[in-house]
This record gives sequence, C-alpha cells and structure tokens, in this order.
Amino acid sequence: MKKYFFIKLVVVNVLLIAAYMICNYTQYFIPQVTYAEDEVRVVIDNKEVTKNLPNPAILENGNVFLSFKTVQKYFDRYVYLDQKYGTVIITNDQNIMKLKLGESKLIKNGEERKIQYPATTSGDIVYLPLKEIEEMFQIQSVVNDKIIITTQKEPYRIVKASQKGNVKMYRKAIAGTVDSYLENEELYVYATDEIGEFVKVRTARGNLGYVKKEVIDQGKTILQFAPLEVVGDSRRKIHLTWEYAENFTPDRSSEAKIDGLNTISPTWLYMKDETGELKNTINESYIDWAKNRGYALWPTVKNDTMGLDKTSELVTDMHAREKFMTEVLKVAEKYHFEGINIDFENMKQEDREEFSQFVREFSAMLRNHGILVSIDVTVPDGSPTWSLCYDRTAIGAAVDYVILMAYDQYGRNQDGPVASLKWVEANIGKMLEQEKIPKEKLILGVPFYSKRLKYQESMSGEEVIKENPNGSTLYMRGAKNHLSANQSSATWDELMGQYVVEIRNGNRVDKAWIEDEKALELKVKLVDEYELAGVATWRWGFETSDAWKIIKENVSGL
Repeated sequence: MKKYFFIKLVVVNVLLIAAYMICNYTQYFIPQVTYAEDEVRVVIDNKEVTKNLPNPAILENGNVFLSFKTVQKYFDRYVYLDQKYGTVIITNDQNIMKLKLGESKLIKNGEERKIQYPATTSGDIVYLPLKEIEEMFQIQSVVNDKIIITTQKEPYRIVKASQKGNVKMYRKAIAGTVDSYLENEELYVYATDEIGEFVKVRTARGNLGYVKKEVIDQGKTILQFAPLEVVGDSRRKIHLTWEYAENFTPDRSSEAKIDGLNTISPTWLYMKDETGELKNTINESYIDWAKNRGYALWPTVKNDTMGLDKTSELVTDMHAREKFMTEVLKVAEKYHFEGINIDFENMKQEDREEFSQFVREFSAMLRNHGILVSIDVTVPDGSPTWSLCYDRTAIGAAVDYVILMAYDQYGRNQDGPVASLKWVEANIGKMLEQEKIPKEKLILGVPFYSKRLKYQESMSGEEVIKENPNGSTLYMRGAKNHLSANQSSATWDELMGQYVVEIRNGNRVDKAWIEDEKALELKVKLVDEYELAGVATWRWGFETSDAWKIIKENVSGL
C-alpha cells in the first residue's frame, strides 16, 4: 500500500513540476523565424524587420539598396516618386534631394554631385542607395552579418559590457544563446527595453537578445541619445492681418504701430502662369514703413485667377514648381521678408498629393534660408475643390504655421452666417484631433466682415422656399451701424455667438449675421482656450478701431 502511495506521490509531483515548467517556460519556446541562406537581413534600431519589409533589401558589393516602399515605411512616409520625370524626391526641414532613376548623380538644394550607385528599378520596384540618403533621414548604417540601421527615433545608449557573456533568446538565464560578447564590447540598449532583471540589447553583429541588467549597469556608457523633447513652445504669439494689395498697396505711412499686431501679410505675390513665372505687386515704401514700425512681413503668395487647370499644371510639374519657388525665394531674400504665407485655393482634389509635395519642397527651400512658412487652409469639410484638395496633416507637418480660415461657413447667397461660434470651435477641434495639427502651429483666422442676405419667401405645400437670394458683404463698421439702426429686429443667438438682424416686409426678408466686436471677442478667446499659436484677421481695412484692442486684450502674449 505504501509502495503505491509513494508512486502516486511521485507521479503527482512530476505532473506539478511539468505544469509549472509549461506555465513558466512555454512562452519562451516559440518557434523561431528562419531565414534563407542568401536572405539579406535588416535590423532597424531594436527590431529585426527582415520579414516585414515591403520588398527585400539588396546588398551589392557591400552597398545597400532599400526599396522606395521600405523607405516610406520606416523613415519618411512622405518620400515622393515623381512618375512624370522618374525622380525620387526626399525632403526634410531644410533640404530637398532629388535622385533621377538610373542616373549616377543626385541634386541636393540645387547642387549636383556624382554618386557611384544610382537609384534604380528591379522589375517594377524602385530601389534607393542607402548611403546616399542617410543624411536626409539622420540615420547610420553598417553592414556586418546583417544590415544594421540606427535611426534617431528611439532613445538609446551605447554601453561597454562590464564582462564577457552570452546574449540570451529570452529574459531567462536558461534560454538559447543568440550571440556572445567580450568585456568592453559595445552593446546598444534602447530605453523602452530597460525593464526587469534582463535587458534587451543589440550586439555589433545586429543580433538581438537579453543580458542581465547588471552587465549594463556596471558597464561604461559611451553615448546617450535621446530625441529632443518639445516642452511647450517658446515662440511669440502671432497676430497676423492680411493687407489686400493685388491692385495697389494702401498708403499707411502716417499710421502708428497697432498695439498687439505683430505680423502683416500683404497679398503681393501671384502665380502668373502655369510655367512657374511669378508676378508681384510689392511696394518698397510700404516695406520701409512696416519695418520701421516693428512689423514682421510675411507676404502672401496666391494662385488667384489661375483656375483649376493652370494651378494643376504648376503643382504637378516638378520643374515648374521649382522655378516658381525659386522666384519667390529671390524676392523674399531681396526684401528680407521674415516669412511667406501660402494661399492656394480652388484646386483639384486629385492633385492633393502633388500640392502637399509642392508645400514640402517650398517649405524646405524657404526654411533653408531662414524664412518662416505659413499656409492658409479652409475647414476640413466641404467640396472637392474648396476643402478636399488639402491633405492638412501632410502640409501641417511641413510648414511652421497653419492658418485655419474659419469663415465663409455659408456661401454668399446661402442662408447662414459667415462664422458662427459653434462652427468655429468645432473646426478647431477637427484640426487638432482629426487633422493632427499641433496646437503650437495652428493660427485661428477670423473675419472682419459680416453677411447680409435678401430674398423672397414663398410656400410649396408646407415648405418655405427662399427665392432670388442676393447676398452682400458688410464690413465691421457697416455691420455695427446696421445692428444699431435695427435693434428691434435683432436677436442674440447663443450658439452662433452673434446677433441676427431679420427685417420682414410682406414676403421680403432682409437678414444679416453680425460679426461685431462681441462676436469677435468670443472667437478670439478660443486662441487661449485651445492654446493656439495666434490669430489672423481677414482683412485690414474691414475692422472697427475697437477690433485691435479686443484681440490684444483677449489673446495672451501679444
């Protein structure tokens, strides 16, 4: 009896030990990925990505080629392939690099140099020479047993091991060995992996595994890299106003500096034609006056009067847009403009990606010469040529500031306001959350004008029909006078954040949505509430004298 009990006890203990082993170690015995003998393996930072590459890497005479899609996936989603000219275009904050497929040269910021290995194609796959593009992406690569690439996206440190040892496959002492290291051998340790008793490391041969934390803690750190953190934004708040100057520039020589206004954007620069020619209406005496008053000048560059087709030809042609950008840069440098404001409207939705590329190249070229770049965009919802033509996320990543033109909520002959408070606030939210525009880049554009609409009402069954609508614009002074003269017909709309004046005479209706000082104050208060970069006003000359004071008092930092 005792014998059977003993056997039973042994069996139970064996089962318990087996259960413990299964629970504790099964997770560490996952089938390992296998690689073909001739497979080119790639490690990026602390990850083996070979099996996740869109296309296999190519290693030729010690030179690495990565596919266009691989570069997009791991380094920059906005790398651009110009199909028309067979050219890959890479941009960063201040540089533009062009590699024409099959040509042993590259052009960086307009300067050409020879390269040994060109961008090329294999079948229908475009491949880029890694060594030639490393600087653009701030990456480093070495070829050892693998292609080992170190980016500047993840914080890491390089440590000299305190003693020789083995790199384990899992966070356990009893685990397979993936590599060995000697005393003082360099190990890469990524901040996200420095947890627990075992720390994940990358060896000089690009092997990834785990060592005891004491090996790292007792070793000598010879390099510590951490991406720069942006804590808040130290730039001044922007108060920009547009000065309409297509036909002539107003004479403001007798005017003093407006308190709180720091930036003027005269509409001086125009797309002349689809070839990249530039037209300007610059007034030099105005420049002297503005600079003497302490204003920054960010002239606006516009595509007014060009229409859909000519604008399309410019933004989709690599050479035309380069010519246009270069002409703008020449003017900006000649007159020492602090910034350039891009205001391209009425464009084809199908040119969305090409316009984003135009903005990336334009921004890099200007910023390379110390010139700030801002861009005007409509609210996210709307028609293909008015709203859907912008990839706001893409262009927001390229420029210094995005100005939301939060007005023209309803068209000239439509029944509705220029910019109701609820609508403006909702679109700020969309820009920040949906379009991913950082708050420190977003400037709120507000109107200095109102809308007045006259129409006739008739009935079709139970439906009210508005016939012959005729809209007109009221400047702030005119809107204020209209409200004052028709107080009995005015009501305050809390959601709109403005007065609505509705005058009826039989079936005739005269309706106005008033953008007065009270409405302006409610809107500009949103700048501080959402911690935005500032405010912009369309346009100088439409305002009342109190408008400037309201902005100054309600936007901190002006």
